[in-house]
Amino acid sequence: MKLSKEQHQIITNKINEKWAKPIACPTCKANNWNLSDNVFELRDFNFGNMVIGGVPIIPLVPIICHNCGNTILVNPLILGVELKEDSSAERK
Repeated sequence: MKLSKEQHQIITNKINEKWAKPIACPTCKANNWNLSDNVFELRDFNFGNMVIGGVPIIPLVPIICHNCGNTILVNPLILGVELKEDSSAERK
């Protein structure tokens, strides 16, 4: 799913608010991050079998260091982003 501009901004604001300074990459110590425009899914491992329903899915948005490629995954739900395609409102 692609994040709306508003959803992307909410995540950016929350990351800037919560991320301890300095925000250097733990791998290379650079400070050159990019927040992805897309939400990805992390699912339980089922040996490659397709499982429909009943499987926990964790939504994740990657933050990528453009110097070394180190990737940090954040959960947009924890940051208060409503994940509806037509919604950009922050959850209360």
